[in-house]
Amino acid sequence: MGLSSIEYVNFQPQHRGKSFTKLYIRLELFINCSHKGKSMRKFTVLELFAGAGGMALGFEMAGLETEALIEIDKDACATLKKNRPDWNVIHQDVAEVDFSKFKADIVAGGFPCQAFSYAGKGLGFEDTRGTLFFEFARAIKEIKPKIFVGENVEGLKNHDDGRTLQTMTKVLTELGYHVQMKVLNATDFTVAQKRKRVFLIGTLPGYHFTYPNPHKEKIVLRDALKDVPISKGTKFSQKRYDVMKLVPPGGCWVDLPVEIQKEFMGASFYSGGGRRGMGRRISWDEACLTLTTSPSQKQTERCHPEETRPFTIREYARIQSFPDDWEFSGSISSCYKQIGNAVAVNVAGAIGEQIIKTLENLNVDQTSHTETIHTLKPPKTVQGRLTESMSGMLRNLLTNDRLKSLKSYIKKETITRKLKKPINKDSPISQTYKDEDEWLREKSQGWSKTIGGKYLQHIIDVTARIDGWSDSGSGNVIDVINHDLKKRVMVKTQGTTNNKSSKLGDEEIAKNSQYQDYELSTVYFFDRKHHDNLRKLFGYSEKDIEDINEFMIEQMLEAREEYEEKMKRHELYPQALDEIKNNMRRKDLEKN
Repeated sequence: MGLSSIEYVNFQPQHRGKSFTKLYIRLELFINCSHKGKSMRKFTVLELFAGAGGMALGFEMAGLETEALIEIDKDACATLKKNRPDWNVIHQDVAEVDFSKFKADIVAGGFPCQAFSYAGKGLGFEDTRGTLFFEFARAIKEIKPKIFVGENVEGLKNHDDGRTLQTMTKVLTELGYHVQMKVLNATDFTVAQKRKRVFLIGTLPGYHFTYPNPHKEKIVLRDALKDVPISKGTKFSQKRYDVMKLVPPGGCWVDLPVEIQKEFMGASFYSGGGRRGMGRRISWDEACLTLTTSPSQKQTERCHPEETRPFTIREYARIQSFPDDWEFSGSISSCYKQIGNAVAVNVAGAIGEQIIKTLENLNVDQTSHTETIHTLKPPKTVQGRLTESMSGMLRNLLTNDRLKSLKSYIKKETITRKLKKPINKDSPISQTYKDEDEWLREKSQGWSKTIGGKYLQHIIDVTARIDGWSDSGSGNVIDVINHDLKKRVMVKTQGTTNNKSSKLGDEEIAKNSQYQDYELSTVYFFDRKHHDNLRKLFGYSEKDIEDINEFMIEQMLEAREEYEEKMKRHELYPQALDEIKNNMRRKDLEKN
């Protein structure tokens, strides 16, 4: 049952800060007043992949009623049953559930991001069989709700070069729904966390959903953790503790001494470093970075602002906007996993409010921006690529927003870091610059090679004449993958791995890859000795390879020019040039 105003007051945690108190008052007023003059009918929700109940709790707070929650993890089911004994919690694989026996106004779920096989397929409902999205779509097909809500990571937008999202949209549209998509950031909805998630909303004809507008009030970690109850939690290993105690609040691995950076980052240090989320100590006066399934593992450290330790279970829950009386079952690692995978409660509450307005046909504000995606065209099949010229496909790539953004991907903080230390004492090359132009050229060439590799990923994804190849989606790793052939290929321009640091990086990738049983190889597009491999792997002709290389050279030169311009416009550029000149003078004196 939904909460009455009296029940809701009792539900309010006792030790929240002022910002949270305001939020709970706002929600209480919503439950009391938002339906005034309207039918008090309770709209029901069936949720797949329910987890620890973040979405279900947010929907309940908004006034929706739970029909059933389906979850395969036993600890998550225990969490749901412990906190809401009256909820219909079904501990079962969604593939085994007969959805036709349910009736619900809303179907919701956070299904994982999985690629589809496109060979000879029409990109229809049956073509997604074997994925968890298929089960989500099957629930919609069998229940026929008035509205559905699908939650996913922001990366869904570009997964498999956008084809995954296109397929999902086409399937859901063919089921009779108007489909919308928007990325919502939890920090816009009174959550002390920078957590971006895609929300796919589908409505039957006659219903018009509008996404919630951001809340005016923003909160930070200090607000979220005020008077947080003491609770269990994990610890850093001694080695990681010794590193993390050196990181200041708001800092990360780049604030460590260089020698410690090298040891802490391993091969990542030599291959361009890592993201600022690694080795991260959160500041009191900022929203936390996205919580993951563990706050203590390498690359996902979420360290307390003052104490050198990961956040505790209750701190983790507060950051996800769970109330203090929501208890989690299972081991410490299981609790972290449940919380890290959950939908932020307050975000779900905001979505739930809009769902009720939609289903009651209230006159909601239609000016809130949404991105309608149901008209996107499906990806071109390999059969189509066989007859299209390579030069034509490459010309079309010039309009690809993702590729266009790569050349301007370099961020100001990256350039700032390079200009602060223009002479790398650990690099022999840095000691031999003849002039500032040579220094700038060497820096920009390194960047153009990085861009070249990233371009190659997308080029193969879009132009391969053998089916199954796609960008692996592995972040900083520049590779493509073919699940049907069980092959993984590192794609590079000429010579980019002919150095110790890059080889270390490749070995680390192969060692830690989740695809260790796949055949791993490396190809160089600018090296004629590799052209036979390019033909065998991707079905390219010699003319195709020539066209790709010409295209690559043009794009890399543009990237290099843009990089050099950004360097020259930076306020630290004159200071860096002075250091380069001083270094050259020292070298001249040493020679004499």
